Amino acid sequence: SWRILKDDLQLALTQLAADQALALPGRTCRYQDWGQALQDYAKTDALAEEADYWLTQVTQPAVVFPEAEVTNPEAVDNTLASTAVVSKVWDQAHTAQLLAEANGCYHTQINDLLLTALMLTLNDFQDESGHSAVRFDVEGHGREDELSGLDSSETIGWFTSLYPVCLRPAGGDDLSQQIPAVKEQLRAIPNKGMGFGVLRYLGNDERFQAVPAHSAVVFNYLGQFDTDVSSTPAVGLVWSNEPRGCDVSAVRQRSHQLGINGLVTDGRLQFSFDYNRHLYRAAAIEAIAARYFEWLERIVEHCRQAEGRYTPSDFPLAGVSGSRLAGLQQAYALEDLYPGTPMQQGLLLETRLSARGGAYMTQLQFVFKAVDADALQQAWQQVVQRHAIFRTVFVEGDTGELLQLVQPQVTLAWESLDWQGLDAVQQSARLVERLSMQRHQLFDAAKGPLMRFLLIKENSSRQRLVWTHHHALLDGWSLPLVMSELFQRYGYLVGERAELVLPELVPYRHYIAWLQSQKVSEQEAYWREYLAGCEVTPLPSGPLQAEGDGHAAVELHLPQALTTALTQLAKQAQVTLNTLFQGAWGLLLSRYGNCHEAVFGVTRSGRPAELAGSEQMVGLFITTQPLRVHIPRGKQSVIRWLQDLHHSQLEQEAYSAASLSDVQRWGGKGFNEPLFESILVFENRPAEMQQSSLPLEAIEGEEELHYPLGLVVIPGERLGCRLMYQQSRLDGATVERLGEHLQRLLEGMVADGAQAVNQLTMV
Repeated sequence: SWRILKDDLQLALTQLAADQALALPGRTCRYQDWGQALQDYAKTDALAEEADYWLTQVTQPAVVFPEAEVTNPEAVDNTLASTAVVSKVWDQAHTAQLLAEANGCYHTQINDLLLTALMLTLNDFQDESGHSAVRFDVEGHGREDELSGLDSSETIGWFTSLYPVCLRPAGGDDLSQQIPAVKEQLRAIPNKGMGFGVLRYLGNDERFQAVPAHSAVVFNYLGQFDTDVSSTPAVGLVWSNEPRGCDVSAVRQRSHQLGINGLVTDGRLQFSFDYNRHLYRAAAIEAIAARYFEWLERIVEHCRQAEGRYTPSDFPLAGVSGSRLAGLQQAYALEDLYPGTPMQQGLLLETRLSARGGAYMTQLQFVFKAVDADALQQAWQQVVQRHAIFRTVFVEGDTGELLQLVQPQVTLAWESLDWQGLDAVQQSARLVERLSMQRHQLFDAAKGPLMRFLLIKENSSRQRLVWTHHHALLDGWSLPLVMSELFQRYGYLVGERAELVLPELVPYRHYIAWLQSQKVSEQEAYWREYLAGCEVTPLPSGPLQAEGDGHAAVELHLPQALTTALTQLAKQAQVTLNTLFQGAWGLLLSRYGNCHEAVFGVTRSGRPAELAGSEQMVGLFITTQPLRVHIPRGKQSVIRWLQDLHHSQLEQEAYSAASLSDVQRWGGKGFNEPLFESILVFENRPAEMQQSSLPLEAIEGEEELHYPLGLVVIPGERLGCRLMYQQSRLDGATVERLGEHLQRLLEGMVADGAQAVNQLTMV
């Protein structure tokens, strides 16, 4: 609060000196609102889950503080009037090393190092208990806005939190073991200690009534304060070093046997050790203070010289052990580590199991006119460097779970070919061969990168770039985001753009954190109920004319008039075009399967509206989940039927984080027992790519289908429908007939939205 008050006073003085009107920052939450938020927090399940942790902290045997040096300490005056203080100040050189260098070694914060020194010091002066753990209280600022949902950044009041910390040493005097051990124990403290005081004073857990109010020692590091007058404005305020007397009444009882308070002023670390002079000799406290600074100096020197490393708490989403993380750090340069998504795990597994290879490989071709090849490669390298997903490899965690490991640097897998000496026929044949080779050459997911580039010079003014990547990296929504950035960067590099205007980078790890925050129990309950009694919808049957074991597609382009009518029907029914096609596809499958319900897979964007910036993230978000489309037998109209389907979809959005493998299991299916055999994909992507000055002539793409039958709807002035099928399960004639019947159903729906669904015909 003092910092807030000082800053406001400083601003007011500056404005008055400049004859300006007073304009102070707006007030944030009221102090009483904060108090009410703590009362509300005391009733939450989240706080109740912390109780066992805190009870362990205060009950496990530990070193507290040397016994008092009098025979009857209870009879001694223990008011603040009995307080004496031992102070020590570090020089600027050591302080600078502590603040600027030492924390880089183990990626610590200053409190990690300060409390390591305190733990080792108290252990050196331990009592006769023989305990190795050390317990003391820590003061925090207490402004944990995430718990309250309030902004207290400009609120003045007493927010301080006080909580017990019990640290267990590791590795004797080996600081390479001690420092990381303390860091990990401090990171394990839930919500920076806020919960202890709420449980102790506001909660209903009777076990906390017997908990001691305080430990023997309290530690508080206040941060850095500038008292240098030369660095302040002409009309300014600085923190004073002048004696200010007691902060509180001298007759108040001391709460702790030893109070340790530290701060940095004028570039120097200083600590005061306050104690009851009737209980302890000054020499005893001076010895403790001296030992503390000895340990601190050893810690700083160690951190300046040691080979640093990450510890598990640096990657809280990953949940890896120290030994597994150590192994990964030996094998990789490491920037970040977090779990793979269920979709990524499924895609990579399918790729490994694929007999043909090429499963879930996405391949795009870009045809350029007179492109600057070096600038194009450099632009791609910059895109890769900006987005973590392109620098990601996939490794195993402690129990075989999939982890995404982000490396700080990745070099593009870039190959250039010159085909100017080949004629058009030769180039075409060679291209088919190369495309197949690129698509079926498997990536090493643990080595990376999981994409490759092939730049082919076809003639002096035409080049073709083939970009092949694993689908585990990107979804269709991400592609325009990536390409728009590429076009901008290329234009900037060749001098066609004066500046880069890129959207704010939102890390993909935010999505992983969101996934982990979802309650699996709620997801499971929903999907179990939704899939109760669900049966697989059979594929269209007929005389199969074997066409091979590959994939093929039938293209259907709806007339512009029908496209317009479908858009109007969706608007009239207040549903999306996606819902309209889901209804038509479900109706088509039910007619062919002679059933009153169709079950098929639908892809969702997977970008939750409540996750800030999700639309600008680059990575894999899409999910595939089952959709049940009930076909009414009565007189329910097309519009009402579509509205019911739309509402069902909206309800399902809240449970879209569930993986298909989990949904399949909750639906009573085994690993190789599908819930559905067809899928509908409605391509819903961000606005068109900004092409800048990149001389792009055409974009072509190829991606294989992994279900026997799929419908891909492509928005545009004329809606496109691509019916993709596995040639081992369906033949072209059957699929063409499916497309014709789909169009007839769509035409019937727009002809009269008030007619009953069961009156729609396919002829």
